[in-house]
Amino acid sequence: MRNRLLVTAIAVCALLAGCTTPVDGRGSAQPGTVGPTGRTLSTPSADGPLTRAPETPDATTSRSTTTTADPTSTSSPTVASPAPTGTTQPPPSTDDTPTVPDVLLGPVVLTPGPEGYLVFQAPSGNIFCSLNGVEGAAGVRCDLIEADYPDLAPVPCDSGDFVAGTATLDGNGTAVVGGCVSDTVIDPNAVVLPYGSNAGAGDLVCHAAEDGVTCADLGSGHGFQVARGAHRVF
Repeated sequence: MRNRLLVTAIAVCALLAGCTTPVDGRGSAQPGTVGPTGRTLSTPSADGPLTRAPETPDATTSRSTTTTADPTSTSSPTVASPAPTGTTQPPPSTDDTPTVPDVLLGPVVLTPGPEGYLVFQAPSGNIFCSLNGVEGAAGVRCDLIEADYPDLAPVPCDSGDFVAGTATLDGNGTAVVGGCVSDTVIDPNAVVLPYGSNAGAGDLVCHAAEDGVTCADLGSGHGFQVARGAHRVF
């Protein structure tokens, strides 16, 4: 009687729970059941062992490692300074002082005597100069026996006559060629200043050369050059 009740109970259990009890006492999972780890077990093949479905990555352990920029950052990108496009040139010189000819910077071989002035002539015998070194009256005057200066037109004179072949340089550095004169510095007995030599009194220096006589004030740089057929002031 007890055996029948046991068989009936097992049958009812099988019908209600859908489970069977194998002979060896181990339960077998039915298709679509959930395993002890919470994963769905795949349906076993008729002749193969039970296999697990591929595991889905755990959402809690899969995290993005992409680094994003901090929108609150205040740092600015470094901008390279532009390379210079050129070299700055110095401003032009405003010094209008003329350059004294180098020949006037050589040694002086003739100077005024005790009276303070000197008269000399060029070796050509055509140019005569008076060099005055007296303070307050310093200056140079040169007269030419022959001077071909057609560019110098005569001007009316209050005293004396206009002479083209005369040049003066005062102690202030003002040089002029041509002017009104009533006397002359031409003296056939004047000492000869050799070519390539200098005569001077203080800052006033004259140089004799085959192309004429050049006189200048070394302080101001101004002066003149005269010859038979040419003249200039600087």
